[in-house]
Amino acid sequence: MRSLLLLLALSAGLTQGYVYGRCELARVLYRDYGFQRDTLGDWVCLVQWESSYNTRATNVNTNESIDYGLFMINDYYWCYSSSPYADCKVDCSALINDDIDDDVSCAVLIQSRQGFAAWYGWQNHCKGQDVESYVSDCVL
Repeated sequence: MRSLLLLLALSAGLTQGYVYGRCELARVLYRDYGFQRDTLGDWVCLVQWESSYNTRATNVNTNESIDYGLFMINDYYWCYSSSPYADCKVDCSALINDDIDDDVSCAVLIQSRQGFAAWYGWQNHCKGQDVESYVSDCVL
């Protein structure tokens, strides 16, 4: 069963979802979801390095867990697949469509518990960097 899930995740990763533009995502997060202006650069930077702004992105990790969607939400703790945890109470497949409501809700929960350091993309590319540059030229 796990092999089938891995195959499905890999094939989903090859399917292009909606790919946000950098400023477009900043506006959506700010206007539609009420993200705070002072953390917006962190969020946009995180999404760039995690999913390249692609709503249907997936990644199979070395431990065989799978990351899903715009924010690359991991199936071991956060969404329903083979995990007993699924703290976001959402099916992982719901994170790889173009409706980002559930992605945003889950990402906010993760960030509230673990901070931005929960994402390696943020740790390796955004932490300590000028993340304001990701949104400073965007009309919000």
